Amino acid sequence: MPNHPSLLEGLNDPPPGVKARPKRPKTIPWLRKHGRSALKDPRVRLTLGSCAGMIALAGGIIGIATLLGPSRPDFQKDRLDTIFRYTLLTDDFNKLSVRERAELIGQLVERVGSMGSSDSVLLAAFASTIQGQAREQLLENASRLFVDMIDEQAVSYDPRAPKDVRVRQIEQSIAEMARLFETMAGQERDITDEERVEEAQRQAQRDMRRVEEGRMSADDAGRFFGIMNRTLGQQASPHQTGRGGRMLRDMTRHMRGQDIDSGKPVKP
Repeated sequence: MPNHPSLLEGLNDPPPGVKARPKRPKTIPWLRKHGRSALKDPRVRLTLGSCAGMIALAGGIIGIATLLGPSRPDFQKDRLDTIFRYTLLTDDFNKLSVRERAELIGQLVERVGSMGSSDSVLLAAFASTIQGQAREQLLENASRLFVDMIDEQAVSYDPRAPKDVRVRQIEQSIAEMARLFETMAGQERDITDEERVEEAQRQAQRDMRRVEEGRMSADDAGRFFGIMNRTLGQQASPHQTGRGGRMLRDMTRHMRGQDIDSGKPVKP
């Protein structure tokens, strides 16, 4: 009926004899009116000070974590995609020593060799994300290790030293770099440094014969050194280029059985 009250009318009214609870004021108008008086309460000041301190502490922790960058993952236990991301896509990896990087890559190779199906899925998902800037960082990390490896040896190479001293330095560098490559491959061998040097010399001489016999054309060699120049040369500083260039020239000649100064074949 039009004159009858609604059936819902009065449902929100308090029961008889019970006072209605006053409505809570809105926060901002309440603070405007009572904020100053509330701040006089030491308990309120203590609570607000504690909150401010916690916020400042959290901000400091976040800021420090940002400056420090990602921590080194556990190469034996952490997820493969996390390890690959740290190794290939962070500049922090490049700040480690050459020996540390070689050892971590060796551990990574071992993990890949024994990975299960779940690791394969993670690795595939990681590979699908490598594009653009990530791809450039990957190339930089891969190239930087070889640049630093060569420069580490070139720093100790004295091109003004007597020839016999330089030959010994070259052979020490060949052996050390061979050991680093073995470490990265996870296949360290129980052989002498002299044997490593002899292996490198035999390989260099085989490569030289391939060029002489036409099995490696000048175009093939040009493309190879072009790639090396673009990927490695771009990561080397002018000082590294100068140091490494002279050492590599002398090292190549020595491995081919040539005189390191003249480039002429050394008589047996």
